[in-house]
Amino acid sequence: MVPEIFKLRKLGYLSLAHNSLEGRIPLKFEGITNLNYFLLDDNLIKGDLPQALFQMTNLKSIDVENNFLTGAIPRNIGNLK
Repeated sequence: MVPEIFKLRKLGYLSLAHNSLEGRIPLKFEGITNLNYFLLDDNLIKGDLPQALFQMTNLKSIDVENNFLTGAIPRNIGNLK
């Protein structure tokens, strides 16, 4: 991912689906405070879902299906609008 993406504070919709992205979900995404929809489906993402994602007050939907995630689903997933 290009680091400049984390500077887009007013970004509302971000689709990184179907890109063969590898590794963990960076915590830096929590800085994109206006993010409403975050699509990461069909990649090679591994590890846990960062709890910080679900503390983003404007996040309505996150799609992480078809990855290699492990761990429990964060309890605060119910905080999505």
